[in-house]
Amino acid sequence: MKLKKIFLSLILVFSIGIFANNISANASSWHKGTPTALRGIYARKGGNDVHPYFVFTVKPKSINYAASGMIMSGLHHLYYKTLGHAKYILKFDVEQAGGLSAQKGHKGYVTKHGNKIRLCVENGTKSLNYYKTNNPYLYD
Repeated sequence: MKLKKIFLSLILVFSIGIFANNISANASSWHKGTPTALRGIYARKGGNDVHPYFVFTVKPKSINYAASGMIMSGLHHLYYKTLGHAKYILKFDVEQAGGLSAQKGHKGYVTKHGNKIRLCVENGTKSLNYYKTNNPYLYD
């Protein structure tokens, strides 16, 4: 009887050890919201006189963006996946603003280097650098 209890205890401990090893956080899974490392206000100079600056505000559950002279718009239903150190892929929907209609199912790639982030949206043909700032309207 004593041997049977010891044997069952060993099987129980061994099986718990096997199942505990199989439970782990998967870094390649989709997470809701935005990565903590990206949160803040980012800005860049525009390429023409019509839009001299662009601003992104990264919040825990949304990203708002605006160009000078435009209505602020936003990204919502955000999900991200970590691709590597400071490299992320984002899935999001664009909300309706001004004359633009709402759009669903966009993807973008973000890389963070110090105080700047590099955004590459959808097709990956153009990357833009945005710099972290406390004053988003410094380009006025």
